[in-house]
This record gives sequence, structure tokens and C-alpha cells, in this order.
Amino acid sequence: KLLAHANLVLFSSLLPGKTRMTSSMIQTEYIAAPVTALAFAGGLLLSGEGPCLHLYDVTSTEHLQVQQVLKHANIHGIRTAASADEDCWDVALFGQKTLQLLQIRYRDSAISRKGILVTLNQHGECEVHDWIWDVCWLQSCQTEGKDVRQLALALGHNTVVLWDAETQRSTKEVHCQEKCILYCAHFIGTSWLDLVLAAGTVFREVVLWKPCSQKKDQDCVPVLQRIAGHQGVIFSVCYHPPTGRLCTASDDRSVRLWQVTGPLLQLLDSGKDVDTAGGQLELVFEVYGHGSRVWDVKLTHDHVITVGEDAQCIVWSMQGEIIKTFRGHKGNSIWSLAVSEQQGLVATGGGDTSIRLWKLPHS
Repeated sequence: KLLAHANLVLFSSLLPGKTRMTSSMIQTEYIAAPVTALAFAGGLLLSGEGPCLHLYDVTSTEHLQVQQVLKHANIHGIRTAASADEDCWDVALFGQKTLQLLQIRYRDSAISRKGILVTLNQHGECEVHDWIWDVCWLQSCQTEGKDVRQLALALGHNTVVLWDAETQRSTKEVHCQEKCILYCAHFIGTSWLDLVLAAGTVFREVVLWKPCSQKKDQDCVPVLQRIAGHQGVIFSVCYHPPTGRLCTASDDRSVRLWQVTGPLLQLLDSGKDVDTAGGQLELVFEVYGHGSRVWDVKLTHDHVITVGEDAQCIVWSMQGEIIKTFRGHKGNSIWSLAVSEQQGLVATGGGDTSIRLWKLPHS
């Protein structure tokens, strides 16, 4: 099933004089770009294509809206969170070192072009000092009698920043003891007190650490757990809280599924500080199905879904068997992946500028 819009590039030249041209400006009206980020928000599918955010109706596959949200960066990630208001979503978009916050509100009960209002943050886009790998909306907290919305940002050298969504400023910055370049990062948790970062390092490991556990006499936070085994760097990490499963995808073409047990599972589920020493990760399977590098992985209760450089989307069972292979993107690489377990849908975005919507097979 294909979800795509027309790919057109239009240019308009603005010439100031009739007799001689003293200057000119080329303005891009529309550009087709690789789809580098996807996210579901209720009945909407959000797509990052270059610096622009596109909105689609999941049911009709109609292209509803497009808006440029970043000035000088491509969108690499979209993170959504249901707002306290009905039919309203908070959205964080990021690319390179740039962060942009916005709200999407349905003004009508039905999704339509006229019924959607996209409001950018009044402060506009913000830039941090390092590459952003992941963003997590946190539960609102009370400060001086009012609710404050915060986010956590995972940065490129294993640093976590606590970010105030209203003032668009950093309120805290925490460093991990494992100071190195990251290839991916994935937040686990919903509040600052229970937040854990799973960081894929340049050393082919995933390190788990808890930003809020920094003590006054510590410059850095120690690593709680290391996950090793891949022969290449790790491009994606995903954790599924209901099942306690963690999955990794790598440059070595493999996908590894782990079952978290014991005190470590208690830590990831509740955020409580516990002694995580000992073997608390059981390797469920290591599988090879992609012909080249595996870029992204998502988990549902019954499936592991992966996309890769070979332009394939593979649905695996929890026993490591291939249930379904989705093919359709032209050329190399599916760059983005989003899964709606509730709707039973998988969305993939490719280097061919198309978005494809697939139905998850029945368990």
C-alpha cells in the first residue's frame, strides 16, 4: 500500500528590472527529498522531508499540509506526545544540532486540511552544542505552582540535557562516564527521575545509564549495564516496556533481541535505583535477514520490525523467524520507520522520496 504525494520541484526567479538584471533570487517552492523521519500522531502521519514537516491523513492517505520548520538542517527525528488538551499533540523535531517544538491541534472532529492548526514555538528553532540523537517528552512537573513541560535531549558524546519547553533553554546537563561518540540513542522512561538512556557507542556496545543518578561529588554518571556482541557499530536501539524486551540493529547486518530480567528490569520499569550487577540480559536471538546495514528497529508485543540499506522492511516473530518482507521502495535505503501498534500499521520512508504504509501481519 502506497502513501505518497507528487514529487515536484518549482523555482521562481525574481528579477528587479526590465532592462538589466542587477540581482536575482531563486526561491524553492517545493522540493522532493529523502524521507528521513516518520511518526504517528493519532490519525495523522508526520513526515520529515528535508527541512519540511508533512502531514498525512492515515485513513485516506491524503496529503494535508506542509510547513518548513527548520532553516538550515534536515529533520532526522520526530517525537510526539499527546497533550493534556483533547485532539492536541506536542511535537519535537530535530536535525543535526537543531531543535524545533510545535503543537498540532485538530480544530474539527474530522481530520481535514482546514481542521488542522500547526503552531510553532514562539522562540523558534534552537541550537545546542552537539548532535541530537534522541528527544523524549517528559511528564509535566510542578514549579512555583504551575505545570512545566520538559524534554530530555540525548547528545552526540553521551550527554543528556534537561530542556525547558517553554523557555527553550537547558536547565541541566549530565555526562556519562563513558565519554565517546554515539551512533544512536534511545530514552527509556517518562520522567526525569526514572529516565534511562540506552546509548549505542562507537565501541560496538550499548551502555545503559541513568542521568538523574549523578551525585554532588561526581562529574559523570557511571554505566549501569553494558550490552556487547555486535561486530559492527549499533545504528538503532529499541525497548518495549510491556514485554521487557530490548532490540539492537547493527552495521554488521544483524538484529539482536534481548530479554531483560531481574533488577535491571525493575530499574527500567520503575526507575528505582537498584543494584544491577550480574547477568540480567538474556539473548533471545541473533538473526541475519538484510543484505546490508540495518538502520532502524521497532518492537511491538508480537513483532520485531527492521529496515535497512537494502530497501527492505522485515517483520520478525519473537522466535527470530521472518513473517513478512515488505518490498517496494526503489533504489537503496529505507531511512525512516514508524509503527502504530494500536492501528496495526507500519510506515516506511525511503531515499526514493516515497512513503509506504503497510499492514502488520496478524500474530
